[in-house]
Amino acid sequence: MKIRYPNLIAFYLMAAALLYLVFAAHHAYAKDNSAFRAQFTGAYQEQKLTAMVQLIKDNKEILPSEVNDLVAEALSKEKTFEETISLLDVANVLATMNIHWNNGDAALLAKVEEAQDIELRKEEERRAQADRWLSYEKLPGNFVMTNNEAAITAAGLAPVLFSHWRHNFYYDCKACHDSPFKMLRNDARITQKAITEGAFCGRCHNGTQSFSADKECEKCHAVGRPQEKRLTDISAVDLAEVETTAKRVGANWNISKLKGGKLPLDKFGFINWEELREGRAYSPVSGLEKEADDKTQLNIIVFKAKVQGMKSVLFNHEHHSTHTQCASCHQTIFKDKVNGNDVSMNAIGAGKFCGTCHGKAAFKLADCNRCHTITPGENPPEGARMRE
Repeated sequence: MKIRYPNLIAFYLMAAALLYLVFAAHHAYAKDNSAFRAQFTGAYQEQKLTAMVQLIKDNKEILPSEVNDLVAEALSKEKTFEETISLLDVANVLATMNIHWNNGDAALLAKVEEAQDIELRKEEERRAQADRWLSYEKLPGNFVMTNNEAAITAAGLAPVLFSHWRHNFYYDCKACHDSPFKMLRNDARITQKAITEGAFCGRCHNGTQSFSADKECEKCHAVGRPQEKRLTDISAVDLAEVETTAKRVGANWNISKLKGGKLPLDKFGFINWEELREGRAYSPVSGLEKEADDKTQLNIIVFKAKVQGMKSVLFNHEHHSTHTQCASCHQTIFKDKVNGNDVSMNAIGAGKFCGTCHGKAAFKLADCNRCHTITPGENPPEGARMRE
């Protein structure tokens, strides 16, 4: 990553200002940091250029090893992309200042820049790969499973397109979460070997309860294949087939209760599961081996809107706990503590809190009025707990 500034001092100050924000968010330092690195990063964060220069001059002999240690740590497998780039940026500044103030080895800076270029290209490729699947994931609940992609491609198969909504026809969320499936995308434990041995998808896809996972591979490995249509097009759903399958697995469907004989859709064209359930058109299975315990929380929480004129959010525990186990949300997503969660739309939009499911497997976040239901001045339901 070649950086050319006519004013080297301006470069140091600008870099310090930018990386101060990075370091404030990412504490990507090894537990055994040297005293030098601790001092330098402290001066860097506080934009103390004079102190940085003095440290560079006083520690000339150890700078090459410090830079090499930073590069090695940055490229360790457990680091995120953001942590890797943060560490490489520090290494770049050290190597650059070493050249300027100590007439240091330019090859050291070249090594850092090469590592930066490689990591940036890898991230661009990762993002490009992720963007390939966006069209398949427009429907909430659709996920392209990309773990073990190299082995899948070598076997001549397409990636797996997993459809939550297809499974929701027959099973409640609590039937599968958090056992046998944790709510983790691309869980590395989900392998073909594990499935054929009866774990994960193999709990049902065994040739008896549902089609066999080791014989009808193309039904799941569907990305880019003709069979993907049944997983990406709601209008292609055969309701008579759904009703027949429901009877076999123990769910209840009554398509005669559907208005116009069609699935109810929200304004985004996705299935409105609440309307389906309220209309008694279907009743899914709540457990794979036996009905799940109906531990429902009856309390209602009202989150007061922070913007004047905006409707407040009514969160109904009973509604959510009807479909999910308490453990699916507490304590990993929400701390079970009054005012213990800093819930905001920014956090939700980033996939935290409600955003763990909504916009991914449940209705879209853009369907604002599904949650923002209490108009300004309206009295909340009796007994509701108020949150600012």
